[in-house]
Amino acid sequence: MIRKLFFSLLALFLLFEGFTQCNTSFTKALEFDGSASDFTRNNTSGSDRNILRRDVTLNGGGKAQPWAFGVIFKWDGTANSLESTIWSNSETSATATAQHIKLYIESGGELAFKYGNASNFIIQKTSSSFISTGVWYGVYVDYDGYVADGTTLDFATQHSSIRIRLVDLSTGVVSSPSLVNQNGGTGRTVSVQHRIQIGVVSPGLNEFDGQIASVVATTLAINENVSDAEISAIIINPMGWLCNYKVGNPYRRPNETSLTTSPAFDIEDLHSSYSTRVWLMGDGSGDEAGNIKNQVKVTGSERHRTRLNLTGDNDPVELVQNISGLTIPPNVISSSTSDSDSDGEIDQILVTLSETIADGSSTLDNTTFTVAGYTVSGTTTGSSANDNQVLISLTESGSVDTEKIPNVVLI
Repeated sequence: MIRKLFFSLLALFLLFEGFTQCNTSFTKALEFDGSASDFTRNNTSGSDRNILRRDVTLNGGGKAQPWAFGVIFKWDGTANSLESTIWSNSETSATATAQHIKLYIESGGELAFKYGNASNFIIQKTSSSFISTGVWYGVYVDYDGYVADGTTLDFATQHSSIRIRLVDLSTGVVSSPSLVNQNGGTGRTVSVQHRIQIGVVSPGLNEFDGQIASVVATTLAINENVSDAEISAIIINPMGWLCNYKVGNPYRRPNETSLTTSPAFDIEDLHSSYSTRVWLMGDGSGDEAGNIKNQVKVTGSERHRTRLNLTGDNDPVELVQNISGLTIPPNVISSSTSDSDSDGEIDQILVTLSETIADGSSTLDNTTFTVAGYTVSGTTTGSSANDNQVLISLTESGSVDTEKIPNVVLI
């Protein structure tokens, strides 16, 4: 008995226009040359759709509006600015001293994150030469929603409310860089609005010089602890992350503290798109010369509300460029279960990967995959030489289960 195995909590293939598989390709990126006229920004803003928004009246002395942000980039150096802004949340006409949330690279190669303005802020920064030119990086940042109490006594809590993680793009391994904390005034105590901007703090200010291949931004639930496995998925395979971690699950709308459970998160749902952005910079469904679509919503007139608008020196089409040198681990793109001895119990899963496997040098073993509710007893490469399939053998569960849809994870 053969049946489709949906590689996600709900489905491997979400069969509607614009979203057909849980696999991410990285063949394009936005190319920023460091000039004042190269930038991109989220099309609209508002309390119901600003993922990094913070309303201190919702806080009540604890945590209220947490979020997470992931990005893949390659830095070419500091062309016209001593700081290269990877992403920011700020006013569209913000000055250098205004309120910003931003991830950026300093001229010495320091990776830095700042939350605040010139007087009241926190900064977390790596050592010099941490970021090298011409190298692809995956960086994840999350904020647990803590709002400062306005005293200098809580700087430790303010700093600990931010996590920065580095994801090795060739293996998916997550690590924590060594950071130095800096702060000023009372830190970050005020509400935050504005909108997400990519490649600048605001037009003409601290422009990025390099390429940005993907951006993922999402709200989190209060006290949600994002695992290393999910962090890796956000960076390595954003589309698979949508399938495995978002679709069918409760989620938090940007201007609320409680979770929305009905309807749950879904592709093409408007409020789901307000809570999560997946911008693939030319590789996404519906991407155009002048804008990048949020892969959570790529159809209907409302798809434009969460798109990323592009602005370039002469024409925005120049920003989307082919890329090279970005190598990521293979993804599972389809699977099917099998009851090979016809006893009503699943005992095999055939997995198709996004890359071919060299049979003679394969390192596949029982620990390569996990299958929810089952023990993996063996793995073999596909029936054809050097193909992209793996047959996973399972220890039978002991009861009839061919109707089940077990979740498969490639470790």
